Amino acid sequence: MDGFQRRAKRKQHSILAAAENFIITHGLRGTTIQMIAKAADVSQVSIYNYFEHKDRVIYEVMKRLLENQTKTFESIVYDASKTFDKKLDELLVFTNNALDDLHEDVIAYLFNRNHKAMTELLDWYTTNRIMMGMDHLIREGKKEGVVLNKISESSIMAFLGLYKALDFSTYHYHKTTLKDLVHMFFYGIRGQS
Repeated sequence: MDGFQRRAKRKQHSILAAAENFIITHGLRGTTIQMIAKAADVSQVSIYNYFEHKDRVIYEVMKRLLENQTKTFESIVYDASKTFDKKLDELLVFTNNALDDLHEDVIAYLFNRNHKAMTELLDWYTTNRIMMGMDHLIREGKKEGVVLNKISESSIMAFLGLYKALDFSTYHYHKTTLKDLVHMFFYGIRGQS
C-alpha cells in the first residue's frame, strides 16, 4: 500500500469514527455531514468522495457497530474459563449497556425491515455469528445442568429464530422492550426467575 492509499484509509477511518460518535449520541437524524466533516478534520467533499452519500456512511457505521458488538458477544460466549451462569450474567449486562449507549433512532434503523441493505447485514451477523454463539452457549448450559434438559436445543434455536423474524418496526420496540425480551429469553431457558 503506497502513501496515498494509507492517507486515504486514515481519512476513511477518521470519518467513520467521527460519524459513529455522533450517530450513537445524537442519532441518525441529529447527525449531519457537516458535523462529521468538522470532527474528522476533512471536507464534506472528501466524505462524498469516499462514501458517495450519507446513507453509505450510516451503513458503514452500522457495520462497525455490529462487528464490535458481535466480537464482545463472542468473547463472552466462547470464554472457556467462565461458567454458563457467569456468561449469562455478563451477556445481560453487555446487552443492557449496549442498548443504553445507542440512540433510539439507531435501534429503530437497525431493526427496520424497510432498509434492505441493513436488513441483509443484520441477518448475516445473526445467522453466521450470533446464532452459532447462542447454540454453543445453550449446549454448554445443558452440560452444566443449568439450561432445562427437557427443552430440546432445536426448540430453543427455533425460539431464537422467532426473535430474529420479529419485525421490530411493527411493534415500535424501544430499549426497554428489547431489554425485557432479552431478560425473558435468558431467564426462560434457565428455568428460573
